Amino acid sequence: MSNFDKLYRFCGNCSTQAARGVVMEDITVSGDGDVLAGVCDLFEGNDTGDEPTKIGEGPDGTSRVASGIVEQ
Repeated sequence: MSNFDKLYRFCGNCSTQAARGVVMEDITVSGDGDVLAGVCDLFEGNDTGDEPTKIGEGPDGTSRVASGIVEQ
C-alpha cells in the first residue's frame, strides 16, 4: 500500500468498548502515510462518536505489542 491515511484502526468512539486484537502479516508500505495501525498509536476513546484523541504512539509492551516489524 502507498499514500495512505490509516490501514487499520480499532473503534475508539463506540458506546461500548471491549478488548480487541489483530494480526497483520505480509504488509508492504511505500510512500507517505499517517497511521499504519490505530492499535500501535494510543487514542483516548470516547462514547460521543467524536474522533478519538491521539495520546501516544508505538508499542508499549503491555496493551500495544508489536513484533517482527522490518523497516527497509
